[in-house]
Amino acid sequence: MDDSTTLHKRLELVAALILALAAVATAWAAYQSTKWSGVQADNYSQASAARVESTRASTEAGQLAIIDVNSFNTWVEALSEELRAGIPNGLQPDGTYSPQPGTESNFVYSRFRDEFLPAVEAWLATRPLDNPDAPRTPFVMPEYHLEARAQAAELDHQAESLIAQARTANQNSDNYVLMTIMFA
Repeated sequence: MDDSTTLHKRLELVAALILALAAVATAWAAYQSTKWSGVQADNYSQASAARVESTRASTEAGQLAIIDVNSFNTWVEALSEELRAGIPNGLQPDGTYSPQPGTESNFVYSRFRDEFLPAVEAWLATRPLDNPDAPRTPFVMPEYHLEARAQAAELDHQAESLIAQARTANQNSDNYVLMTIMFA
């Protein structure tokens, strides 16, 4: 065997090794790209589910707020009617309220939702009838808190986080596709 044949065989061996490494690297990059595409799809799916639940909770919060507004308006109307009729309704001149048995206002007040009642009580404590600085309604009080609204915000935050993770996974997948092309 002469030197040129040995050199040629060595070059063939090196070329075969380079091609084998390129094939393995291409396959690995393609696998990683597919894997990151799956992560992306999973994150987008979870984000979509979180958005649906956020919308559901937001709708529920809106419905509960409407119930609270309606019950508050009904209570104020009952107080006004009782006042005009001269029926003791428990509303004191300073704005405090002691529900009176047998009155319509007591009936409505006793049915305020558990989430709404603390806001009404805090609002009444501001003495809204004789305090010009008192908030106009209990709905602006910090005590007025709807758990469904908080849940909607949390789910919306989760969806945003999942979307960011999906975008990162998409970029990783794209990077591996580029590596696949380079290795090929």
